[in-house]
Amino acid sequence: MKQTLRLAITGMHCAACSARIEKVVGRMAGVQEVAVNLITGRARMAYDDQTVTAADIIAKIEKSGYGAHIADAAWEDPGAEVRAAKRRLLIAFVFALPLMIGMVGALTGWWPMLPGVAELVLATVVQFGPGLYFYRGAWGALRGGSLNMDVLVVLGTTTAYLYSLYELFGGAGHLYFETSAWLITFILLGKYLEAAAKRRTGQALETLLAAAPARAHRKDGEEITTIDAHDVTVGMTLWVKAGEQVPVDGQVSEGAPEVNEAMLTGESMPVQKTVGDTVTGGTVNGATPFTMTAQAVGADTVLSQIIRVVAAAQESKAPIQRLADTVSARFVPAVISIAALTGIVYYAFFDATLETALLRTVAVLVIACPCALGLATPTSIMVGSGVGARSGILFKSAADLEAAGKLTHIIFDKTGTLTKGEPEVVALAPQGTTTETELLALAQGLESGSGHRLAGAIMAAGQARAIPARHFTDLTETVGKGMSGQYEGATYTIGRAASDDPTAAAWEAQGRTVLAVRREAEVLGMIAVADALREDAAEAIRDLHAQGIETELLSGDNRPTATAIAQSLGIDTVTAEVKPIEKADHVAARKGAGRLVAMVGDGINDAPALATADLGIAIGSGTAVAIDAADIVLLRSRVRDVARSVTLAQATLKNIRQNLFWALIYNMIGIPLAALGYLSPLLAGAAMALSSVSVVLNALRLQYVRLQ
Repeated sequence: MKQTLRLAITGMHCAACSARIEKVVGRMAGVQEVAVNLITGRARMAYDDQTVTAADIIAKIEKSGYGAHIADAAWEDPGAEVRAAKRRLLIAFVFALPLMIGMVGALTGWWPMLPGVAELVLATVVQFGPGLYFYRGAWGALRGGSLNMDVLVVLGTTTAYLYSLYELFGGAGHLYFETSAWLITFILLGKYLEAAAKRRTGQALETLLAAAPARAHRKDGEEITTIDAHDVTVGMTLWVKAGEQVPVDGQVSEGAPEVNEAMLTGESMPVQKTVGDTVTGGTVNGATPFTMTAQAVGADTVLSQIIRVVAAAQESKAPIQRLADTVSARFVPAVISIAALTGIVYYAFFDATLETALLRTVAVLVIACPCALGLATPTSIMVGSGVGARSGILFKSAADLEAAGKLTHIIFDKTGTLTKGEPEVVALAPQGTTTETELLALAQGLESGSGHRLAGAIMAAGQARAIPARHFTDLTETVGKGMSGQYEGATYTIGRAASDDPTAAAWEAQGRTVLAVRREAEVLGMIAVADALREDAAEAIRDLHAQGIETELLSGDNRPTATAIAQSLGIDTVTAEVKPIEKADHVAARKGAGRLVAMVGDGINDAPALATADLGIAIGSGTAVAIDAADIVLLRSRVRDVARSVTLAQATLKNIRQNLFWALIYNMIGIPLAALGYLSPLLAGAAMALSSVSVVLNALRLQYVRLQ
């Protein structure tokens, strides 16, 4: 039976490490999928538990030189990694600084070099103190049969250290202890900056985790007790104080609070709630305490689902990362070969001294590092998905984020997607001496006896204008004809307007349902009811067209209605009178021929079409159904977020390409310069340290991308 395993991996230092784990585990019988994320230190694996066990997989990883344990939380605080990196850097800097001062003093003639033995002591502390970090990583990689960045660092710094040791006790006294010590210091500086920057890439997920309340107040009659939020059960009555977080998902049972849902939707304005309304765990109550009934707890809450989606996206791999993985897997062995060849060629064919040959070999070993290449894609994915989560846009995987950046064709469902999904009174046309107020008062009175959706729209319109309904007697509902009743000795009716009426015909051409209010045979006025368009629907279509994306309306409505709506929004293509079961077939037919097709729906009725599309986008309130149905979930229920998700995805793809370009160019230029002697080992070490940091910092620029 197929199982999913999520592991926290320790001991990874570069892309070669993650590639090694994927290769080793991927070869195990029964393992079907493996994805290892260098940034998060997480691995997601799918395996057949009849063939292999989780313990077997963990043992295989540990045998390869890495640590592994089952990941319990969606995110583990990387603060410990940052603190450890800072501690190693400070120790290395303190002991390497005198070596640098001594070297500068000797070069300038301001003061003599330190005694050789003193240099040896200082360099040894750096080499086997903070530098032990690289030896452990290299040993683990070699024991697992692989080569990683740590191997390059150890080879380079150890060569400089051992050559200096030889020169000190048996050579001409040309010491390079400062080279080995400062190489380690520079690389540790890069590791510290990288770890600090990597932590920033995960801040979005940390923020979501921090939004999970720790305490809840249980209400039992008049007694209120404080309990752990994890102990809340479905059906439990809870009391939420003013200014406190809502502990779990539930329903307001008493009170009318204003709830700040910025955590969920990014909107800072509070939302008014009344009895019967749902509230989401992690949102913040305003100034009014209220009582609620718990409906979803633990892993079933919306916040927990969001955290799982964001974590899964950040741990997954985008298809564009395949290039980096392929290069990284072959990178370290190639660099070692180039470095060895450099030293041999200079010493054997260019009459270079052993010292010169070794220094150029060390420079090549140190400047070449697959870290920047390995960080190029996952850092951008982490930041991009985090920005999306803060903006109410959830990408379920890195592949979905990449696909959103390449969309060419977006198909929209109508009801509940481009429209609000609820009929509203959109126009009134009183006739004769009848006023709009009188027309609505009569319509309300007639519809008060009906449970039809159109009746609800009329009642809501009257209540919104504070218009009291007329009181009718003998209310009768006739299927297909409407309502009738008696008022002041006359018979009044409300039903479909005659199609030959010019006003009714014009409204119907716009996709509206037209009702006529009559007294006996006299028409007193007409009311247009429609499923109102979302306020931002037209803006969304304009934004998508500006991005070069073709739009289409797919609806079960009749063609005139669908066409009218499409024209009002500026949608390119209309496909009408399509049955729900036919929508998936239509989406499938649109795919191919160079198109990358997305389907936008409400995540429930459109599930087959969402699943059929290259990318399914659900406009919903973050329910479990919506999250399960689509590849992208728009929590704010705004159509314009479709365009914003595309903007974010395109910016993320651009950022990834920039990272990959600079990582490749860096090595393509740096290795030849080091081999030709234009870069000293110290400069090479500094350049290598900064290469990884530059990639992470470039990815962090995505935090400031404008989604509008």
